[in-house]
Amino acid sequence: MAASNIQPEKRADVKWKQIGRAGILFDLRTGDYYELDDVALSIWKMLDGKTSLAKVASRLAESYDASEKTVERDVAQFVSELKKRKLVDASKG
Repeated sequence: MAASNIQPEKRADVKWKQIGRAGILFDLRTGDYYELDDVALSIWKMLDGKTSLAKVASRLAESYDASEKTVERDVAQFVSELKKRKLVDASKG
């Protein structure tokens, strides 16, 4: 199954807060926190376990008037990092 069909979901033990246009994630399991810029925060907000990475990329490309292919690659890289740090659970749709 293509990576673009993955439907990641924020973990319940990762709390987040928007501060201005940016955001902060706090991992309750590890005590680590992460700063997100406005684009990363936009991605984070869409990780609901129902929205595919392809749909996330499509929405972002439209919002930022960017190439969907480029945005899809960037979204996949960001979500891969979130998975590596166990901040999201990824399921396939």
